Amino acid sequence: MKFRAVPWVMAAEETTRNAAARMKRIFEKLELPERFSRLVISTAEQEEKLLSTLREKWPRLNEEAKRWVPGFGLTKITPDFWGLDLRDVGVIEITVDPAGREFPALGVDLRCYAYFHEFTDHFEVGVDGVPDLSCWEKWQQSYRLAIWEVVARRLFDFATAPESKVREQIGTTSRQNTGKKRPVPPRFVRLPNGYKASAAAIERAIENRGYAPPPGKTFRMSPPIHERQTPENYKHLVLVAKAPKVD
Repeated sequence: MKFRAVPWVMAAEETTRNAAARMKRIFEKLELPERFSRLVISTAEQEEKLLSTLREKWPRLNEEAKRWVPGFGLTKITPDFWGLDLRDVGVIEITVDPAGREFPALGVDLRCYAYFHEFTDHFEVGVDGVPDLSCWEKWQQSYRLAIWEVVARRLFDFATAPESKVREQIGTTSRQNTGKKRPVPPRFVRLPNGYKASAAAIERAIENRGYAPPPGKTFRMSPPIHERQTPENYKHLVLVAKAPKVD
């Protein structure tokens, strides 16, 4: 019988020279998909480059985001690693939560699968897009960074894509028939000619984005968390995050 397993527990941090080779041997022993193993190993080898890209790209959401994940609660992301069985990969689903965090920071929960059991894993992502993985060993960090890089790319595309493209890519965002309004993500909205942003809108923009609305625009967002309806009134927004090609 094949064991579905992931290397959540690894030995102490190793030298760069033998780390990739040892990781490959461990993946082979655990019968993890070879293609996914190559992705994690590649992530470890290119870690500084990936983190640099995150630091450069993620903060651009402050200027380029047209929408954001629902501010009142959780958004589910289904990973797609080239059609592999997600139980073999070890991560079935990712959930991100922006509530109570400075835009565009997130809390990230992984719904994991190992040795025939499901469990959850959590880490925080800062406003620079870099995940805090300091409590794990080096190769555990590489595993999570590989997953987060796939998710981060999908979230960035979702936040910045034209409305027509977004509707083609998402799952369900419908809500139950409660009569309550859908939350409004923080964003700048163009005003009719001759109109100006209100003092309250300017204050909210400065608090949320750090600067006032540009000329001809106002700032809109949902009320604070405690004033909104609860997430149970809505079906989760579901995004599919596809992994990049690997050699």
